[in-house]
Amino acid sequence: GVETYPVIMTIPNANSGHTKPESGWPIVVFQHGITRNRTDMLAIADTMASVGYAVIAQDLALHGVTDTTNPFYVGGDNPLAALARERTFDLDFVDNATGTAGSDGIIDGSATHFINLANLLVSRDNVRQGVADLFTLTDTIPFMDYTGDGLPDFDGSRIAFVSQSLGSITGTMYLALEENVTTGVLSVGGGGIAKLLDGSPAFGPRIRAGLQAAGLTPGTALYEQFMTITQTVIDAGDPINYAPLTAANNNILFHEVLGDQVITNTVPGAPLSGTEPIIAAMGLPAISSTTANPEGLDGVVRFTAGDHGSLLDPTASFAATVEMQSQMASMVVTAGTTVVVTDTSVVQGQ
Repeated sequence: GVETYPVIMTIPNANSGHTKPESGWPIVVFQHGITRNRTDMLAIADTMASVGYAVIAQDLALHGVTDTTNPFYVGGDNPLAALARERTFDLDFVDNATGTAGSDGIIDGSATHFINLANLLVSRDNVRQGVADLFTLTDTIPFMDYTGDGLPDFDGSRIAFVSQSLGSITGTMYLALEENVTTGVLSVGGGGIAKLLDGSPAFGPRIRAGLQAAGLTPGTALYEQFMTITQTVIDAGDPINYAPLTAANNNILFHEVLGDQVITNTVPGAPLSGTEPIIAAMGLPAISSTTANPEGLDGVVRFTAGDHGSLLDPTASFAATVEMQSQMASMVVTAGTTVVVTDTSVVQGQ
């Protein structure tokens, strides 16, 4: 069947100093991370507006706004509920406080059901669904009319991509195959999904506890066999397999945070898992100072400050967030030909 779901969009206003070009606004497609939702794009909207770009975002499968008091929640009395629904489908299958099965009268959190250890094919296809949805959104942009005058408002020849975390995992595959986008900023993505999750300080303990309850003890041969089978099943939806094509077809800026506690830089015993292996698979050279190439560039900036969410959230390091967003804007506005590095105090040197 056909599913209609909400998107969120921002347009540069008069305070941005920009007016809509005759060909329409250039636009960034943003994809959020795991457990997050489309409203995360608001964190980069002002930065992109300052360089004359609109931004649009949609939710990954089984993600969305679940707080019914949030004005962006599509449900209840929101008039948009007659046209679309959240991609969480307002499911209530678990107790949000304990994570145990059973309804608690509260909508399950965004991404609660995204990773499905009981059905690995579903987990794989949740990732691939995110890629397919990005294709659909990209194809739709040249026909979007937010002013209601019957004319397109966006320049379909100037679409860039920015993503964070899981959004960069799906985004790596999307960029490998999407012909209408050639510039991407991938923040804290990774590959080798099975061991990436198992080795994640943020998600690994919960995954290992669930597998332990099912009789799979971490560190045993049976546990490692399960990990191998898991990777085999989900491999068609793993960005590590698409990474060389992603770099070949696009100008790529990758942001890595050293010591990342969500998607770790490396995973012991798993040479294809983490951020460093996917950086290597893309063949990205290190960038530590302003770099330009009129023919387009690829590179990775390794941050010594900040954390996994710093592209969007300045809590861990205000300086890192400012630098990440500044680099993002320079990469996008120059169509992937320049990365401006301003604050070298938060960037690993050569």
